[in-house]
Amino acid sequence: MIASYYSCTLLAFPVAGHAEAKQDPSDTGSLTLQRYDGPLNRLDGGRGTLSDELKFAKLLYRWHKHDFVLYFMEGDESSERRIKSSKCYVLQRSEGDETVRSKGAATDQLIFAAAE
Repeated sequence: MIASYYSCTLLAFPVAGHAEAKQDPSDTGSLTLQRYDGPLNRLDGGRGTLSDELKFAKLLYRWHKHDFVLYFMEGDESSERRIKSSKCYVLQRSEGDETVRSKGAATDQLIFAAAE
């Protein structure tokens, strides 16, 4: 299942306490950029802040006793790099009588819940 990040915020869902997510410790291909945000007012002596901006990662994701592998990817959809696109690729092992080609009910439920 592929979910657009802007319509279905699967990365914000764990922050709100609705799921659990952690980076896969075996994943060595993640890409995070460190971003500097200046202070609101430099005259007050503020230093600003540093924050991590996730660009690509493999996450182990748990929601309602279902385990998923989630790949997050941010990229450009135009050659001029004007259109940003973020997607989450959600994978889950087949459960019960589901086959490799069938859609998983738990995956559908997760997408609907995160999109609300």
